[in-house]
Amino acid sequence: MSKKPPKAVSDETLPELCKWIGVNGTSSKQKLIKKFVDDFPNTSVRQATIKFSEIVTKTIPRWVSPPQQKRPLHHVYLKPAYYSLIPEDDRPIGWRKAQEAKEKKSCSTPSKTTSMTKFVKGSSKTTPLVKKDASKKPSMVVSDEILPELCKRIGVNGTSSKHKLIKEFVNDFPNTSVRQATIKFSEIVTSIIPQWVSPPEGKKPSYYVYLKPSYYNLLPENERPNGWRKVQDTIEKKSCSTPTKKIKKTPTKKTPNSNRENKKASLLTPKRKIFHSIDVESSKKSKTDK
Repeated sequence: MSKKPPKAVSDETLPELCKWIGVNGTSSKQKLIKKFVDDFPNTSVRQATIKFSEIVTKTIPRWVSPPQQKRPLHHVYLKPAYYSLIPEDDRPIGWRKAQEAKEKKSCSTPSKTTSMTKFVKGSSKTTPLVKKDASKKPSMVVSDEILPELCKRIGVNGTSSKHKLIKEFVNDFPNTSVRQATIKFSEIVTSIIPQWVSPPEGKKPSYYVYLKPSYYNLLPENERPNGWRKVQDTIEKKSCSTPTKKIKKTPTKKTPNSNRENKKASLLTPKRKIFHSIDVESSKKSKTDK
């Protein structure tokens, strides 16, 4: 039997498929694939469906404005990695820089080498042949250069959209990871309303945080509240000037006679303890009379 010619989506016809999906996506998957196969009969429905699933995503890209009306559940969008295949007029502005930054980010994270194992004769155990050579990943922490931008986005009046703020911050600064941005966010915010912020008039969400006053110096001058510097300096001086008091414990002196009496008292019954205490008091009085 001679092999059948492959019916996959070729590199020549792939840009056409990307163009039909478009930046704004589509919800008519079956109709689009059927039309594509009719126009390109050298491609099978199965291969077109596979390629369609590879180049689309359910996540709304940042360049696509969120829909005003509710879209179907199966609405998909073209992945930004395939924007280069659609005509220039259809490409969103600024996608190239963001895509290059993502590619650099993915290239800069080295792949870990898996350890090989060899079997030893007469033993059920395996001995490692090559140790794991996991090179250190580049740090994705929020640097001191971009920390003022994070503080500015939180602002003096605070925010309730934590995840949205962090997502936008990481998209604008791809050298920072979501995890590290979340850690830094938690460090610089507080749920206590600062004295420079007026209490909310309406009912605010259950989760609402404010920028800590110690980070106001990273904000632009026109966004800093009046008089915050003096109050912050007095708080810092107060915390530094109050030393911790050390409480000294005075040891109780124990005499050999008191130890003996305590041992005797612990061995006595309740009735005998009463008589024993009377005898002890009478003996003390007699010693003082002498």
